[in-house]
Amino acid sequence: MKKNKSSKRNDFLSNSLLRAIKRPLKYYIHRKVNLEILKNDAKQDKGPFLIIGNHVNNYDPLVALSLVKPAVKFVASEVTFQSRTARFFMNIIHTIPIAKRNNDIRSVKRLIKEVKMGNSIGIFPEGGRTWDGETDELIHSTVKLIKMLKVPVYAMKLEGGYLSHPRWAKNIRKGTQFVTINKMLEKEQVTTMSEDELFTTMHDTLYLNEYEWQKDRMIPYKGDALAESIEMLLYYCPKCQSIDTIKSKGDEFFCTECHTKGRMNVYGFIEGDFKYDNCVDWNKWQKGKLKEQLEQGYHVNIKLSNVELLYRNRDEVKRNITCDLHFTNDHLSLTISDEEQIIEYKNMNSVSITFRTSFTIYIGHKLYQLKIEPEKHNISIVYLLDLVNYLRGH
Repeated sequence: MKKNKSSKRNDFLSNSLLRAIKRPLKYYIHRKVNLEILKNDAKQDKGPFLIIGNHVNNYDPLVALSLVKPAVKFVASEVTFQSRTARFFMNIIHTIPIAKRNNDIRSVKRLIKEVKMGNSIGIFPEGGRTWDGETDELIHSTVKLIKMLKVPVYAMKLEGGYLSHPRWAKNIRKGTQFVTINKMLEKEQVTTMSEDELFTTMHDTLYLNEYEWQKDRMIPYKGDALAESIEMLLYYCPKCQSIDTIKSKGDEFFCTECHTKGRMNVYGFIEGDFKYDNCVDWNKWQKGKLKEQLEQGYHVNIKLSNVELLYRNRDEVKRNITCDLHFTNDHLSLTISDEEQIIEYKNMNSVSITFRTSFTIYIGHKLYQLKIEPEKHNISIVYLLDLVNYLRGH
């Protein structure tokens, strides 16, 4: 496919900018995240190719860009384009927006077009950063995209990235992150392997439980207030089984109901009187407990006031709206200036968390982005996500 003049000019500007910042970017990233490169199969590949990776912190795309030759165009949730600053930067480096966990045909066509024009693509198949340190469920449609692109696939695996900056945490820790870039698939394998085989290969290559990895290494990740905001993730007390009673301060956290205490150490493990010593096991237990309670008829009645809302329906965008929310067993009630809107869970196409505090709902072309702030609303955003996803049958 031939590029038109506009595409050529935009690609030239984008590639020139990335080449100009590549050396300082690499220097910055290596100092910022204390990066140790174990292997880099993609170092000399000029592309086009697809690079995928496990998603552990916000620096992941920059790590990849600093380690490969071509100006890789990464896919990012369209929600991240809402701020003018982010939109300006992402447009300069040609980040490709996609409707998060939604069927976005236009973006897929754009990706195919980019590869045909000789550009390399980057994507994180989890769709979002891990909350607990274990690789999240991979989006199965990624293998369909691999089939469509028909290019070699590299897999970037980051180890120690979660422990250096857990998604729920306010502060970054100082410790080594290890990166491995393997050539996962040759172009011929993409064509000959089935989708199930591709998915298994992708899962086995990217999967990581960072706590299991850490048990054999015990690398310190030092920082301030190591447990601060852990209640964004941990919403069930395993001791008294109360919901949303975990509070944190500094390196410590506790249950306000039964007063059980815990402490986060420099290795990322939990010390103290709680049953679990890591976030992966705790999170698995609380998801199962929530499902069990809902199946037993647990009555959902959660009310949140003064929630910031961004609403978009195609070209219509409304910002800086304040609303009240009421979560029940079958719907979410959204009230703006005494006008109530009922959103049934079954009609939601997708629900996810963007960054740390944006609760994102798609209903067809409608986007609802709700800012759930832990200090202000006194509730775990992960609890709301697990709750709504279960009630909508996912």
